[in-house]
Amino acid sequence: MKTIIILAGLLFLMLPNGALAHVELINPQGGETFYSGDTVIIQWKQLATHDTQNWELYYSTDGGMNWEVISKNIGVSFREFAWLVPDEASTKAKIKVLMNNLSDQDYEDISPNFIIENTTSIFANNSQDALFASFNIFPNPSLSGSQITFEIEHGEWFSIYLFNTHGKQVGKVWERFYPSGSHNIPLSNKDLKPGIYFCVVKAGNASKTFKIQVLK
Repeated sequence: MKTIIILAGLLFLMLPNGALAHVELINPQGGETFYSGDTVIIQWKQLATHDTQNWELYYSTDGGMNWEVISKNIGVSFREFAWLVPDEASTKAKIKVLMNNLSDQDYEDISPNFIIENTTSIFANNSQDALFASFNIFPNPSLSGSQITFEIEHGEWFSIYLFNTHGKQVGKVWERFYPSGSHNIPLSNKDLKPGIYFCVVKAGNASKTFKIQVLK
């Protein structure tokens, strides 16, 4: 019996710290490079059940010495959040997820360092603004659906996503290469509840977020 207890104790000491966690941050994983204006999907999972009130998310640009609030009122059923990367260049950026429990101890997990690049140093002559200058969503607000219209001088590969105000992805509108010229993409509202949504358009390292309103 003593041998079993000793072996169990040794195994406990050998476990990595993450194995004892109650919440685990899945994305970002550390080592990535993001650009200001990007939309990053922060993801996490719950490893132990608690009387959880909500989730809280924070980011740091100085290796975790100081933290800024991303959101403090994320519903308990959510495990992902669309984060708009701030215009703060850093080589020591981190994300922290906090399990805010009503009666139990709170638990958290923190990502390793990742990089935030300022897009003004990446896109010369405001080329990012020029890329998305012609993008328009009409009608907005809309009852039955909208159209995403744009015109580009050079061919680009675009990915278009929809998120709700909780940061949960609710649809991928399109992902394909668009040649130079004018384009019109239908945006259906039939599976969306009334409310505010965010349409995120990405082309390489560039991205633009548009707010849309759905009426019923």
